[in-house]
Amino acid sequence: MNNFLKTLLGRPTTTENGAISHSTSGSAVLDYFTKSATARNRELNEVFADLAAAWAENPELTLKVIFYNRMITRKVNGFVATEKVQKGQGNRSEFRSALRFLAERHPAALSANLHLVPSVGSWKDLWHAETVTALNHQEVFELIAAGLTNDYHRELLAKYVPRIRSRSNTHNDRHRALNQFAFGLIKFLGWTPVQYRHFKSSGLAHEFQRQMAAGKWDELDFKTIPGRALFTLVNGKGRDDQLTTLQRHGIEARYVDWIKSQPVAKFTGYVYELMRQVGYQASTAQRLTVDKQFDGLIALARQDGDVTENVWCALDTSGSMGTRVADTTAFDICISLGIYFSTLNQGAFRDHVIMFDNDSRVKQLSGTFSDKVTQLRKATTAWGSTNFQSVIDEIVRVRLESPGVPISDFPTTLLVVSDMQFNPVSGNTATNYETAMRKLRAVGLPDIRIVWWHVTDRTKDFPAKMDDQGVVLIGGFDGAIISSLLGKDESVANTNERADGGFSTIKAAPTPYESMVKVLDQEVLNLVAVG
Repeated sequence: MNNFLKTLLGRPTTTENGAISHSTSGSAVLDYFTKSATARNRELNEVFADLAAAWAENPELTLKVIFYNRMITRKVNGFVATEKVQKGQGNRSEFRSALRFLAERHPAALSANLHLVPSVGSWKDLWHAETVTALNHQEVFELIAAGLTNDYHRELLAKYVPRIRSRSNTHNDRHRALNQFAFGLIKFLGWTPVQYRHFKSSGLAHEFQRQMAAGKWDELDFKTIPGRALFTLVNGKGRDDQLTTLQRHGIEARYVDWIKSQPVAKFTGYVYELMRQVGYQASTAQRLTVDKQFDGLIALARQDGDVTENVWCALDTSGSMGTRVADTTAFDICISLGIYFSTLNQGAFRDHVIMFDNDSRVKQLSGTFSDKVTQLRKATTAWGSTNFQSVIDEIVRVRLESPGVPISDFPTTLLVVSDMQFNPVSGNTATNYETAMRKLRAVGLPDIRIVWWHVTDRTKDFPAKMDDQGVVLIGGFDGAIISSLLGKDESVANTNERADGGFSTIKAAPTPYESMVKVLDQEVLNLVAVG
């Protein structure tokens, strides 16, 4: 972009607390990447406007962001198979709106990438209430036909294709649209409704459900139950008896013996969902399950390597974090990610966090996931202002009061989990980032890398620009990608011409834009085609 226009469009703005910030990172794609992973149920016109701006800048990167937002963190099977874990944000809502954007504005691009939808997300994305009338049914039917020839996808299709509703059980437009879709699929495949119903009930994916429906509770093989279903089995309570399914059918003791023997348990949700189940009334089965499922999420993220440098997790516990986000609060997402990031860290700052509101407080965590949740809940709540500088001041205080502490023992990266609505600093003539770097340099400390991890899209300001070195702009509720970002030397080699006409190569910390490109450099995302 023209530098004059770039400067003009990147005019300063302020946070809700009045601190100087940026109205844009300087890149529409980066703006969308930073905030959209946290977005839920946005107005369609807002999604279209953001995507139109991003698409005009870089269609390929925009497509990658769209599919990254939906991608469930896991190894991919089916049409595409990967050896490495593919890491994304599992955001269904924003992705389905993005599919509608592509269907309306760029149908060729959607057609070229339709086969990636069940790989990064779910087959259901293609006939969800938000998409069933927007997508080209012929293309979806052709993809389903291809899926029926693939063992992995065939099982999933048996589970997820919409059931046919009787006329008396069709009550709204959604039911009618799904029935129309199902009958269209039957016609396309050359099946009869009886064959379709038989296929729908034939999947092995339904085995544990058939056992439960038949009352064969003693035969239930817990290891065959998907993570989300296991979570519901253990935590869901009946409306009348307030008993879990395990308790109601007398199999809780058998389940506890099984879960104790497992190193980890499967789960494809978010850490805050696990945290919600931790309470003083939680049963042994519930605590063991969330602890093992949390350990499973950590093990999955570590498959690409550990975070071993001095990464210190800074958690925003100010009053604005009480804002509702998705089906919880920004505060709960922040606390859950703080536990996740500090546990994932294998360096000196493992299990250490610093919380900030009016002031900052350091906390060392220990024990199981449930133990850590209890420790943080007792230590803080969402209140006060957003004094991010109190974190920097704590680092500076140690430097001044204990000059014998080696610089190598100081944090090299601050992983800031926040809504970024900081207090004003420096007479409100500089941003919080600029002020932080100035304070560190004044006491002889090197610049610290800062990861600004957003947990809400409520506001439209950004704490850094796209070309600020040593900064990451990112957000979302799934933190697995951080091991790819911080798991090894992330410096970028830059080649510069010398005065003598030769060239020299120096290493520089990556910028937010470069870090975004790295996040999107994944095997499945590299398959996207503009069309």
